[in-house]
Amino acid sequence: AEMVESFMVRATGLQPSPPRTRAPIDVRLFVDQGFVLTGIRLLDHPLSKRSYRLATYQGALSPTVAAAMVAMAGMARGGNPLTRLGDPCCGSGTILAEAYRQAVRFIAGSDSNPEAIKAARSNVRALNPRWTIPVEKADLTCADTWKSPWLSQADAVVTNVPWGKQVPTAGRGFFGILAHHLVERVHEGAVGCVLTTHPDQLQAQIVKRAPQIALDTRELGFLGQTPTVVLVGGSTALPAAVQTAG
Repeated sequence: AEMVESFMVRATGLQPSPPRTRAPIDVRLFVDQGFVLTGIRLLDHPLSKRSYRLATYQGALSPTVAAAMVAMAGMARGGNPLTRLGDPCCGSGTILAEAYRQAVRFIAGSDSNPEAIKAARSNVRALNPRWTIPVEKADLTCADTWKSPWLSQADAVVTNVPWGKQVPTAGRGFFGILAHHLVERVHEGAVGCVLTTHPDQLQAQIVKRAPQIALDTRELGFLGQTPTVVLVGGSTALPAAVQTAG
């Protein structure tokens, strides 16, 4: 970090701002072995601040991560625009809202927690009061949830399952159930995009059921943890790294 700071001072003539203050130019570097990503913040506010976020719920996903997941699902389908997206573990609705912002035509979600559903409905309503995005109370591990029209006909299942930090991880057998339904959806032509802190468990369950299905992963550095995006089905021709600078 000191070497980078010294180089930037020499190259630009600017001096670094005191700690915890906003610099005139916000430059961020992400270094991962031989890969370096440079970003410059051009706006006065971070991209993670969204006007639609009127309500939050524990374990809420960063909007920038949600936006990246929706875009990755589209890329996994060969770059074809998503038309129907379902999130069976929608929390406060961040993935649903970001899908709306990316012009996905039909969006729906569900969650097992009534407070999360209340927050999700409030947030998606803030995007467009004239357009209702269905948000239902349903359990991801229940077969009837996956039989619902909004999820059984989705061309992308994009979801953030509990990490075990703010929201407890699901019980034993959770990843087997999730893998079973994802495999069913992929066989129908959909793709899955799941953010989890237990990617090995999910991948093992998918391979057990359908070893021929394409799998790809993208590890993130986020809130002191390293959750991983697991892409199921479709094309694996995706960018070599995904960063979550907000």
